[in-house]
Amino acid sequence: MAAIEAALPPVLDPQSLARVRGLRGFLIVPTGDDPAWSYFFPPLDLAWFRSGIGAIAVLDEAQGLIGVRDASGQDIALQLGRAGEHPVLRVRPPEGGALLTFVGCARSAET
Repeated sequence: MAAIEAALPPVLDPQSLARVRGLRGFLIVPTGDDPAWSYFFPPLDLAWFRSGIGAIAVLDEAQGLIGVRDASGQDIALQLGRAGEHPVLRVRPPEGGALLTFVGCARSAET
């Protein structure tokens, strides 16, 4: 989170946010105002996922399926789940292909 904060430009707009990327992993930051919107900061290797504010819709709560519309307007499927004791996030690229899995999702604050 500190690395993302340090990378934020002085003027926040869609163009400046698009250049901010996660250094390690995929960072999702709730807006706090509306659960249907969050800020997404994917790692550099997910160049097709545009950083910035995105819309979220639950597709299938039982299976942890979430639809995300990124800052460029493309629809991306995410799935939240577990692999043993570890929380995981699976991402399906918009052009199809293999699911990408991020392991060890962590909270950014103690609740």
